[in-house]
Amino acid sequence: MVLRRQGGHLRDHLRGQHALAHRFLAQQLGPGAFAQFLGGQGLAGRVQGGPRLQANAAAPRQQLLSLSAQSEARLAAASNVAVFSLSDRLDYLVSGFNLGLVGGDAREDAAWTPEASAAFAQQLKALQPAAVLHHREVPPALAQAVQQASVRLIVLQTEGRDPLGDLRTNAERLGAIAQR
Repeated sequence: MVLRRQGGHLRDHLRGQHALAHRFLAQQLGPGAFAQFLGGQGLAGRVQGGPRLQANAAAPRQQLLSLSAQSEARLAAASNVAVFSLSDRLDYLVSGFNLGLVGGDAREDAAWTPEASAAFAQQLKALQPAAVLHHREVPPALAQAVQQASVRLIVLQTEGRDPLGDLRTNAERLGAIAQR
């Protein structure tokens, strides 16, 4: 199991994995079915559709566990798992993949002036994260600032219709951190 290199604990990692699994299952099953699923733990006979619901959730849960183990194995090889987030949507992924968040700045694209981008490049050089994360493509000037700081820019999927597919894509993209 990968532990955060900067003071994290196994408990934090498990909490992140738990939150990631819950978010995935909630998207996969829908809010009503997810609530029934949670209530059906141990009460499968009393919840309408409980056994069927649990059986339907077993395959995605197994895929999620397998994906989690694969991504942990890839990231275990990384000497630096620190990331800087440019999005307010990625906290659950940072936690779920057990990455160390060293900073965040979710300002609008128009606020990234040349001066702000240059200051950001200097901040990145000082913090030395393995990657900068965003949920969408960044403006060219900001991408150039990230590149000037010799940091990898990773755009993660957050709005797809296939949560497991998005998670798989994100795990592959985050695996690039270990290739530095």
